[in-house]
Amino acid sequence: MKLVINHFPYNSFNDFDLHECEQAILSDSIVKPASKPSFIRLKFYKTLSKLLSFLKFIQVKSTSASLFSLPLLDKEHLFSLLIGPDFDKYIPYCYFTFSKRSIYIFDAWPCHFESIVSFTLNQKIDHLFITSSQATDLLKKKLPFTNIHWIPEAIDPDNYKFSNEKSIDVLSFGRKYDTYHDIILPFLSNNNYTYLFEKVKGEVVFQDRSDFINGLANSKISICFPSNITHPERSGNIEIMTMRYLQSIVSKCLIVGQAPKEMIYLFGYNPVIEVDWKDPENQISYILNNYKEFGPLIEKNYLTVLNNHTWIHRWDSIKNTFQK
Repeated sequence: MKLVINHFPYNSFNDFDLHECEQAILSDSIVKPASKPSFIRLKFYKTLSKLLSFLKFIQVKSTSASLFSLPLLDKEHLFSLLIGPDFDKYIPYCYFTFSKRSIYIFDAWPCHFESIVSFTLNQKIDHLFITSSQATDLLKKKLPFTNIHWIPEAIDPDNYKFSNEKSIDVLSFGRKYDTYHDIILPFLSNNNYTYLFEKVKGEVVFQDRSDFINGLANSKISICFPSNITHPERSGNIEIMTMRYLQSIVSKCLIVGQAPKEMIYLFGYNPVIEVDWKDPENQISYILNNYKEFGPLIEKNYLTVLNNHTWIHRWDSIKNTFQK
């Protein structure tokens, strides 16, 4: 099996998340990195792809390889990880002939469904893996003859750390839920609690990966809400357990916010302290003043992830689908 991998430099934290998954997959002896096309070849493929799209040649047929004198045939299984419809990464490899083609898509939001369906059909994808259970069900209706599987996001705990002496009281990294933020901000500020959050829309709380890992390790509470609540214009009704929940757990933060239903299903219990909307200020005050009381839940969450939700677990699930 050949894995299409991301290459440095990484442009976002999502790229690092994909790298974690890639490393877990590459730890399996049956998987080898797919050879990276040369710069000239890559530019050629991208230009050709745009040209074919412009000319409405939706499907690149096998005869195209000989027509354009493209690479030799490869009979192995090609596997790739993509964020949304990031098909440019995959396109150069589509000119090879693989016996099977599989892709694993993160952030498969409804706004991307049309392009995902088109690409899956045009490139004859054998197995399509999706991180959202709801998106999986919806795409199955649109692609009844494609093998589509729900494979939730996971994590490599070895890439994170935790501290017993936490200096950050509350952390809201990435997208924040303004409704909740606007309630707790005055309380936390007036009581001199340390609260880190996105100051300007689109700006990250931590500038690099190292600061991010250290910041999580030193945080008591991590505020997490599903994307369909914080970004409904993008996510629609898709509610998903994203990486931020797992990153918080392996950093031994207590999660306050809302648990996606699929996360409760996967864990077998609710690992999140759900916001008490009747009195959110007193709730977070109680949690901070009685933080040690929540130690058992923090440890339970941590062990649950270690035992069930690492990338090695997910790769085992993916391999099992190939054998059915």
